[in-house]
Amino acid sequence: MDYTDFSQVPIILNVTQLAEVLHISKNTAYDLIHSNRIEAVEVGHQYRVSKEAVLKFLGVSAA
Repeated sequence: MDYTDFSQVPIILNVTQLAEVLHISKNTAYDLIHSNRIEAVEVGHQYRVSKEAVLKFLGVSAA
C-alpha cells in the first residue's frame, strides 16, 4: 500500500509494511531489526514494529 501521509500508517507494522513505509527491501528491514537499529517485538515467528519505533529510528519526535 502506498501511504500518502504518515497518519495513514498503522500503529503496529509487520516487516512487509515496515519495508513499504521506509521504501526499503524486506531483507533490509530484517537487517534493521536484527541489528537492533529499530525496535521490534517477536510474536511467534513474526516481528512487529510500532509506529513510534519507526519515528524513533527516523529521529522524529512522536509529539
